[in-house]
Amino acid sequence: MPYLLQSAAAKRAYLDDYASSVQDDFGLSNQLVNFIHLFFFGWCILVYRAHEKRIRDFYSDLSKVRLDWLGQFLYIAFAIVVLSIFVFYARKFDWPFLSAFYPWHFLGVVAVIYWTAYRALAQPMLFTGEEASAASAGLSDAIFLFPEESAEQKKAPDDPQRKALAEKLVQIMELERLYLNSELTVQDLVNRLQANRQYISEALNLHLGKTFYDFVNDYRVEAFQRLAKDPAHGHYTILGLALEAGFNSKATFNAIFKKKVGMTPSEYIRRIKMSLN
Repeated sequence: MPYLLQSAAAKRAYLDDYASSVQDDFGLSNQLVNFIHLFFFGWCILVYRAHEKRIRDFYSDLSKVRLDWLGQFLYIAFAIVVLSIFVFYARKFDWPFLSAFYPWHFLGVVAVIYWTAYRALAQPMLFTGEEASAASAGLSDAIFLFPEESAEQKKAPDDPQRKALAEKLVQIMELERLYLNSELTVQDLVNRLQANRQYISEALNLHLGKTFYDFVNDYRVEAFQRLAKDPAHGHYTILGLALEAGFNSKATFNAIFKKKVGMTPSEYIRRIKMSLN
């Protein structure tokens, strides 16, 4: 504002004095802006990580509700901000070596622009809204922030009602094999049992020690193992067995199976064949 309120002659004189203009460029205003950027992207990452954690209580398949592209963008942007702050103060205090990067660190922003263009080409639905309309029913509860829980809900008292609900969940999962539905969500169980969604999550966490995601995918892994040992399915590929067990993508299946069994699916199949020979 002091600059803008000056006369044209004063402005030209100021711009001609490079040393003064550079000194002002590293003043308190820009220092504050740096830390506003740091706080903003740091807060966004915390919200993103909370989203990634909470969707496990509501979805058995995360491929449509995970926001990997957004996480990548936030981490890249946060790294650029951190680098910018280092370079900013390196130039301000004339630190050797690092000060030479100023203003070249702005090339990081150029990299983000090209990265965004790449994602737009690779996944055009991110910018056209097609993905949102196609999965609006499932994503409405998953984008970023879930409704805040009350103190009573966070405590999740260990009562007979939740224990009975956990037993009922196990019963219908085993008898009706709901896990074979690759798009099963906790809302499906809410509709099936006419129960509160929060109560279902609490029952699983308290009495089974699992999120909804782990609860359902444990059954799918067991189903895959049964199918793999069944001679009637000997002609199936690994992916075919995984799809039969309720998984809907190879990458998701491989990650879940290795985490729960401690080996890759192909290694598991090899061991089964060796034991039969």
